[in-house]
Amino acid sequence: TQEEPEEQECGSCYGAGDDGECCDTCDDVKRVYARRGWVFPNVKDVVQCAGELSSKQEDGEGCNVHGIVALSTGGGNLHLAPSHDLEEFGSG
Repeated sequence: TQEEPEEQECGSCYGAGDDGECCDTCDDVKRVYARRGWVFPNVKDVVQCAGELSSKQEDGEGCNVHGIVALSTGGGNLHLAPSHDLEEFGSG
């Protein structure tokens, strides 16, 4: 007997995606909202984001940034900060 391939469901983009566009991951939903310039909804309301950690769950975590920066001579500062998209992630 031949097994028919399983059809994958097309995840909702919650109105932000183009016709026929699938948002199967939380990042897909975030991407289409950013593309439209819309405010991302509460993470708890997005099915694809059910497994995402909230900022409270990541307390004490950090990141390492590696790279080379070429600066002109003279004093100065280099600041790295999360974008506004991450400031509200997991809140509510």
